[in-house]
Amino acid sequence: MNAPGMIGAEAAEAVPVLAATLDDGDVMVWAAAATALGNIGPGAKRAVPCLIAKLKASEQSGLEFANRSKRETRLASAKALGQIGISDKDVIAALRAACRDRDRDLQEASELALKIVLGERPDAT
Repeated sequence: MNAPGMIGAEAAEAVPVLAATLDDGDVMVWAAAATALGNIGPGAKRAVPCLIAKLKASEQSGLEFANRSKRETRLASAKALGQIGISDKDVIAALRAACRDRDRDLQEASELALKIVLGERPDAT
């Protein structure tokens, strides 16, 4: 199974394996799983709680992420949540919190994801 290249609802059978991969300590493996889940879209909704936890947990101190890894983890989480597009109160709360982060790239990714989950049309750039 080439999970990172899988797109759409037909790839939903890969969600449990990809969700389990979100606990991998290697940020490259984790980012690939998050990207694949985002590509699957709404069919990956079972992974949403784990993505929210990663987005929230990596902002807390004491985790064993290098600064770059922490940043990449949070960006991948926000992007995947937007691509999955589930309008849920926990998703909205996590994205709104990330919109207030000091990292401008995370703010932008979270703002775009929030627009998508709220059903707003993202601005064309």
